Amino acid sequence: MTGEGSPFGPSRNDGFVTDLCASFQETVMQWVTQKTMLASEAEGIKNIVVGGGVSANSRLRGLLAEETKRRGLTLFIPSFELTTDNAAMIARLGYSLFRNGKRSGFDMTADPSLRIGGETNGNFTRRP
Repeated sequence: MTGEGSPFGPSRNDGFVTDLCASFQETVMQWVTQKTMLASEAEGIKNIVVGGGVSANSRLRGLLAEETKRRGLTLFIPSFELTTDNAAMIARLGYSLFRNGKRSGFDMTADPSLRIGGETNGNFTRRP
């Protein structure tokens, strides 16, 4: 985010924001890899499984591949086509429900088998 009122000051074309984002990603991916390896070592785990949207991150994939190979561990990671993240779709549905006046209470629970398709009637799974 650059421009008037931006915390980074006026528009910058020198790559500052790009460098900042790349540095943040590198730090986080190295941290995730390090914590994964420490947990593997502490628990004697020889197989590492990566899933969800984060498994699409090419830098994480590379770091984990390097570290698991170096340590003689097995890495299971889905092909890139199978690494989609549903967060954006769920957020969009939530936004639509909110804009249409649909609300849920704090007693709402997750239901992984709940079907979402077409129009929704606003019914949610609730705790008894």
